Amino acid sequence: MITTTITADNIPQGPYDGSLVFEWTVNEMSIKLSLSDLDRLGCLFERAELKPDAGAQMNIDPAVLGQRLSYLGETLAIIEQDMAGGRTVLRSSPPSADDTYTYFFELVLDRNEGLSLARHAYDRIGRERKMIAAPLTTHALGLLIGDLKRLASGN
Repeated sequence: MITTTITADNIPQGPYDGSLVFEWTVNEMSIKLSLSDLDRLGCLFERAELKPDAGAQMNIDPAVLGQRLSYLGETLAIIEQDMAGGRTVLRSSPPSADDTYTYFFELVLDRNEGLSLARHAYDRIGRERKMIAAPLTTHALGLLIGDLKRLASGN
């Protein structure tokens, strides 16, 4: 699997059938977006990260962010919150499921460590959780990139 790092504001035109890593720096924040199988219709989203520079803190309202990311196709609700530590976990509510797996997005927001967003599958029989790629349209991907840049510039 080939990984390409791109430091541009626009998504290159596909098709690409390997892994792609997009990186941006906005103010004191770094954005990293991992995708695979990018083409003109969409992609397989693997992970998004927003990290503050050392010593900087993020000031993001997790409830508002969960509502904002509605284009992911699932509502993200707060399932864990440590107000003193500044850490919040949001997950798909309700998650989707089949006979074996429960699928959900998980967003971890930590004011010191940053933000991470990924899709997971929990194997209810094997009792294991693994990160999986999620299909996103090009439109939803553009919204996600825009939101990550706005979050970075608003801190």
